[in-house]
Amino acid sequence: MDLDSIVERLARYQQRATYGAVGGVLYEPGPVAGRNCGNLLARCPRNPFYSWVVRADDGLPSGYVREEMDPAVYARRGTVIRSAAVLEQWLRSHR
Repeated sequence: MDLDSIVERLARYQQRATYGAVGGVLYEPGPVAGRNCGNLLARCPRNPFYSWVVRADDGLPSGYVREEMDPAVYARRGTVIRSAAVLEQWLRSHR
C-alpha cells in the first residue's frame, strides 16, 4: 500500500488519520518507526485530497489554510485514527 492509496481511502470515507498513523503503516518497524512523520507529505501539494492526514494535537493538517482543506476536515467530524495498528484494521475493513 502506498501513500496515495491510503489517502484515497481516507478521503472517500471522510476519515482523518494522523501523520504518525499513516507513517506507521507505510514504514517497517525499526529505526524508521521513530522518524518524524510530519514530513510525510512534504512533497505533496496542499489540497483537499491530502488534508485527511492530520496532526494529532488538533486534528488538522500541518500548514494548510482553510481553503486548502476539504470542508469536512475543517468541520472536524468524526474521530481521528491515531495509531498504525488501528489504521491498518480500518483500511482492511474499508476497501
